Amino acid sequence: MVIVEYCYVDDIAAKANDAQIGISNDTHQSGLYWLANAIKSAGARVILQVVHAGRQKFSGAPPYKSAYSSPWPDIYRFGGSIPAELTIEEIQQLIKDFGSAAFRVKQCNFDGCEIHGGHGYLITNFLQKGNERKDWYGGSFDNRKRFLIQVYEEIRHRVGPDYVVGVRLSGTDYDPVNPIPIEETVRICQELEYLGINYIHVSGGIHEFGHKETVVMYLPHAYQAWASEKIKEAVKIPVICSGSLNYPELAEEILRDNKGDFVGLARPLVADPYWPVKAQEGRPEDIRPCIRCTECAQTPFTTCTVNATTCREGQLGEIREAIVKKKVAIVGGGPAGMEAARVAALKGHNVTLYEKRELGGRLVEAAVPDFKEDLRPLIKYFTTQLAKTGVKVIKGEATLKTLKSGQYDTVIVATCFSPNRELFDKLCAFPEMEVYAIGDCCCQSAKWDTF
Repeated sequence: MVIVEYCYVDDIAAKANDAQIGISNDTHQSGLYWLANAIKSAGARVILQVVHAGRQKFSGAPPYKSAYSSPWPDIYRFGGSIPAELTIEEIQQLIKDFGSAAFRVKQCNFDGCEIHGGHGYLITNFLQKGNERKDWYGGSFDNRKRFLIQVYEEIRHRVGPDYVVGVRLSGTDYDPVNPIPIEETVRICQELEYLGINYIHVSGGIHEFGHKETVVMYLPHAYQAWASEKIKEAVKIPVICSGSLNYPELAEEILRDNKGDFVGLARPLVADPYWPVKAQEGRPEDIRPCIRCTECAQTPFTTCTVNATTCREGQLGEIREAIVKKKVAIVGGGPAGMEAARVAALKGHNVTLYEKRELGGRLVEAAVPDFKEDLRPLIKYFTTQLAKTGVKVIKGEATLKTLKSGQYDTVIVATCFSPNRELFDKLCAFPEMEVYAIGDCCCQSAKWDTF
């Protein structure tokens, strides 16, 4: 099941990002209908999230609307506005907007709609202890949960009893001063279950404490599993556990230990979109591992430090067999060199890789601290792929004499150390040899695409 990112529900203040997808009016429907059908044609079910930004607006464009007038500190420091507290009339209109958005989700041929009630957006703003409104929507727990309950009831009214509706909730927001208690989240889930919601999607954190929302490498794997476990113990409907479930064996552990009925993957699918296929086929060693560096979350989701094809799938996604097979030497067994060797071998070239140290380059040193242990599976992945693709690895230094005597058609200098600029320049003096560089040396050949 593919869950499409959060879509804003109104054209006033719901939009969080400039490039965010919307479902606030009927003009969005044609593109979303095409998207839903494209995903379903590949064999997956597809759900779409609906959201209001609340105080978490990255764009900086007013107006800001939230449950109460407290800004997101990081944005406020850079010129963001203090959000206006929503009036009762505005709240009632937003409830209708959520319902209309969900109706459009159904019209666009999605299999279900997910209410995004976590991560510090508007619904979280209502649920937080800091919401001390003096009306029906603030103060007591029953009042703070009211907006979410009414949003769900309106959505269910608009889409009917048989359409899939789920909710994403943070088990807690990890606020160090006054956090949302997991006990309150459990009670909300129980009430939503009673009202007929179909599943609960559990994560955690808000952007203010983003390292626990987009769980970084120095935090444990399966970081939110404690929350999904507590919720699963309290409800009978399916629970999705998400948050740093990088490896199939870890996902199996979540299911076996009843911490969730489904596992949710985001960054692991950016690192390797074929993660589920490789897991299903019993090839976990072929999964390119996410190292939880959060580069994708910063850009957002347009680059990946371990997957060069991210957002370039049409250009780089398919590795085609080379028309002319060549004898290729790779100088340097770091991540760049090993990836170059892997791709060259898959294209059918005869590849030899030279590395005088242990394979992995500076990843070897970088992976020594336990808080960077996510780098270790990356080294293992590369070394495994070299063996599987038949790359010949020579432990030794590649000198000019070595490379000339090897009669290589192509040499790739895959190192960022400045002394190898001299080697690169000397190799470029031989017209019979194509020479490329990965690192701080400039590539002097314009024929990379033909290679």
